[in-house]
Amino acid sequence: MIDERGAELQQQLQLLVEQFIAHLRNEIPALQHLAASLPGAGASTREALADLRQRLHRLAGSAGTYGFEQLGQDCRSLEQQTDQLLTLDSLEQGYLQQLAQAMHALSVPQPTAPQSLTSLLTPEPVPEQQEDTLLYILESEQEMADSLQNTLTNFGYRVQLFADEERLHQACLLQRPHALIVDFDHHPQLNKAAMLSNGQASTSVPLFVLASQDDFTTQLKAASAGASGFLSKPVNFSALENSLERYFRRQTDEPYRVLIIDDDRELSTRYALILRAAGMMVEVQENPAEIYPTLMRFHPEIILLDVNMPECPGPYLAQIIRFHDELLQIAIVYVSGVVDAHRQMDALLRAGDDFITKPVGDQTLITTVFARVRRARTLANSLSRDSLTGLITHANIKEQVVLETERARRFNKVTSVVMLDIDHFKRVNDTYGHLTGDNVICTLANMLRQRLRKIDSIGRYGGEEFALVMPQSTSEDAARVIDQIREDFAKLQFQAGEETFTVTFSAGVTDTSSPIESKQVLEVADRALYAAKTAGRNQVKVQLQ
Repeated sequence: MIDERGAELQQQLQLLVEQFIAHLRNEIPALQHLAASLPGAGASTREALADLRQRLHRLAGSAGTYGFEQLGQDCRSLEQQTDQLLTLDSLEQGYLQQLAQAMHALSVPQPTAPQSLTSLLTPEPVPEQQEDTLLYILESEQEMADSLQNTLTNFGYRVQLFADEERLHQACLLQRPHALIVDFDHHPQLNKAAMLSNGQASTSVPLFVLASQDDFTTQLKAASAGASGFLSKPVNFSALENSLERYFRRQTDEPYRVLIIDDDRELSTRYALILRAAGMMVEVQENPAEIYPTLMRFHPEIILLDVNMPECPGPYLAQIIRFHDELLQIAIVYVSGVVDAHRQMDALLRAGDDFITKPVGDQTLITTVFARVRRARTLANSLSRDSLTGLITHANIKEQVVLETERARRFNKVTSVVMLDIDHFKRVNDTYGHLTGDNVICTLANMLRQRLRKIDSIGRYGGEEFALVMPQSTSEDAARVIDQIREDFAKLQFQAGEETFTVTFSAGVTDTSSPIESKQVLEVADRALYAAKTAGRNQVKVQLQ
């Protein structure tokens, strides 16, 4: 599959190179003619010279990006020459003639095949965390190994234990896990790349290190071994599961949304092709005046913005975007041929997050966009999701209830809302401790995440209470799904030291079929939950108004 995609990308890039060559065959003679006419241009000389500089600037950036480095360097040198001329009080004929002669030396380069870009393609996606997600654990202490296996199995993972590195390595060669968990106290020399050395990239398999010491030296060793996460002992299983869930959620996120604003059509077309080949959603906007409708429709997460646009300079457009509070989370990265450090700093200080200089390598472009958007998403998730379970927060699930119930009524659909509460949870905390209680909460959160649909929303409403929104689902359908989850959850064996115990939950369900206000739907579901509790717990009740 990668070979086919790589071949298709090569063909598309070759076509772009040919189109760019065709553009050069028209543009270079036009620039040479413009330069030759400067000595006799009279009063319009400065205007013509400024036009020449702008076109040289554009060509300097795009030529290098298309692989014609020498042409890009020549255009950059000529651009700087025009810059110097424009600073003079008077334009002497000799200087203009010298520029025309230098322009005459420009020539259309010979087309070359683009470099192989198969490596830029998006790797096969890591599966979403589900029941068949495979974890390999390297743990020599039997008690710790049993605790890890029991808890992570309850969380919904498939777990295989190993006591020595050789057996783990052989297992990795036969079947790659979705994640590695290693006790660094007993295996401090383990290296992820060596453990996964079966001819495939190891970056898609995260390594989580457990260690008694959490000093800088130990963490440095973990980082050099390729670790994605570090947890100190005694292990907080909820924190471990949160790290795993966050990683798998990140791997299955929607494609990054990128908006390119550049008046250089040839260059923006290439950027768009490269980023789309890397699995991103891309739109190109050439007219800055249309920026706001595009932002409202496309909702980009990052904007790649040229600095030198004749109608509206990039830094001014960035300021306009920053005028709107709801757009502050969008990363703005300047992609420009501007090499002057002071001009770059001025652009960043006005409004911007990063600056990359043309010509831009394809891998540099992808890496910059990927790193910026991933960081932005991580921060956004940290604000909108509960730190223990990774579910959306109380405020966000309440907003989701209103949003989905109003949408259901607008389109004449039915949406169900569920309130769910763990039975006798205070007794669990008091008897087995808060860490064990956290494990129970995380286990239920994971089970809900695995069993419900992509379109369903799951929130931690508070403490041991959850709220669910299930679009296009009647209360009867929702109750049937939740009741099956209730039965399966009640069968799980939790462990605290030498003791094992079980836990149940109660749930109340309602839907939008009855004429109640959106803000009252949660109240009705809560009354149904109360009815389930008073009826003896460990059951699901439905109430419509």
